[in-house]
Amino acid sequence: MMIKALLLDLDGTLIDSERIPRMAWQKAAEHFGFTADETFLNQLTGMTKQTAQGLVKKVLPENVDVEAFQAYRHQIMAQILKEQGIKAKKGARELLLKARHENVECIVVTSSYTVSVGEKLAAAGLADLIEKIVCGDEVMHGKPAPDIYLLAMERYHLNKDECIVIEDSKNGLLSAKQAEIKSILVPDLISPDAEMTACAEVVLNDLTAVLKYLFKNQISAVRGDDPIVEIIDQTSLSFDQSK
Repeated sequence: MMIKALLLDLDGTLIDSERIPRMAWQKAAEHFGFTADETFLNQLTGMTKQTAQGLVKKVLPENVDVEAFQAYRHQIMAQILKEQGIKAKKGARELLLKARHENVECIVVTSSYTVSVGEKLAAAGLADLIEKIVCGDEVMHGKPAPDIYLLAMERYHLNKDECIVIEDSKNGLLSAKQAEIKSILVPDLISPDAEMTACAEVVLNDLTAVLKYLFKNQISAVRGDDPIVEIIDQTSLSFDQSK
């Protein structure tokens, strides 16, 4: 497969930010007298705000005003961001630099809305390495629908065989699968289940492993739910050197 572009999810993949909305959800739920359990939080991961809204309404108690809850949750999230900040995930900067050196485009494809993406990339120290972005508020249907990956390919004149997706969430993997793009799973807060591993070409521990897998032809990797670390001879991917 001739790879011209990496389509990278943002939250939980390039930057360590998934924990922040989860913490805000849990604190806000406690404040309003209910529980945001792991199953619910896992469902939200990777979704756009619009797509998640239906799930939110289902779990809120009848006496809780949705707008009041969301306002409080955003207040908590802003406070956590101010106190803790956002860091790049292990290997993120190195992967982006190597891709640039090899003339492989790096495109962020994220459920986050446009207004927040630049700030997140800047806070994580990655803004200078990302020029091309597709955001959740640019499509009618967010992940797990394929729309956002289809838009990325259309906007940047790519076809599915020229791309590989890097994701951490089930919704992101399903989105890539429906767009018929091969993907790499780098788990974050959610342990991969059978459906997630079935969607991915390979499951790797972090972005340092992704760099080695893509650019050095061999890598220590964990496939599926097998805890055994393997050395994988990677021969199915190649890069366009004509650019």
